[in-house]
Amino acid sequence: MYLRQFGVSFEALTSSFGHDPSYWYRLHQGLGRLSIVGTTVKNPDAIPANLTADEKHTWLLSVIIYILVR
Repeated sequence: MYLRQFGVSFEALTSSFGHDPSYWYRLHQGLGRLSIVGTTVKNPDAIPANLTADEKHTWLLSVIIYILVR
């Protein structure tokens, strides 16, 4: 990915290192992208409230209900 900062194309990476251009594109897009799903929370008080809630739905007596999990 060092070469990408100098404008080296995905096709050039393919001819040099193998795989296909889609592989290098997905790798380039995926690096640096953070995922908060499954992240261990060390200090729950430091997380904003809008990131700590999730909405689930389930059925109760044949009626769909929504549960806010916080």
